[in-house]
Amino acid sequence: MKGQLELSFGMIFSLLIIIATVGTAGYFITKFVETGKCTTLQLAYAELQEGVDSVWGAAVGNKEISLQVPSGITSLCIGDMSSGTNATLRELIDVYIVEGIGVYALPPTNACDGELAARKLTHLASTPLLCKPVVRGKVTFRVSKESVSERMVRIDA
Repeated sequence: MKGQLELSFGMIFSLLIIIATVGTAGYFITKFVETGKCTTLQLAYAELQEGVDSVWGAAVGNKEISLQVPSGITSLCIGDMSSGTNATLRELIDVYIVEGIGVYALPPTNACDGELAARKLTHLASTPLLCKPVVRGKVTFRVSKESVSERMVRIDA
């Protein structure tokens, strides 16, 4: 006796449809999660710029800005890459460098495959790169402007 397995065309077609549906659902769930991470990083950049702008628009001010960043980002750096930066760090983010003051997500490949690795910031005084580690998905920066005569906001360590 031979043990033969006979499957009808309908059964084979149904299995292929199920496999295709599960694969497609997995793909879209993965993309949805990635989109959420990208949105979280974009919101963090926007919140940082809004905090800087609010202090810049005031006569004097001091504000702590706490940012929620997606998993995979280990640090955020703010500063001017043209002034004395660690060579290893510069090599890591060299392709993402923005002109002037920027915010950089490390490692850059975890920032939406590099698309959100860096953003230009406005109204900040030129400063060497200041990097802060992300702890439990959050990182905090303090910005200040101590007198009316100051034109730009400073990032404090």
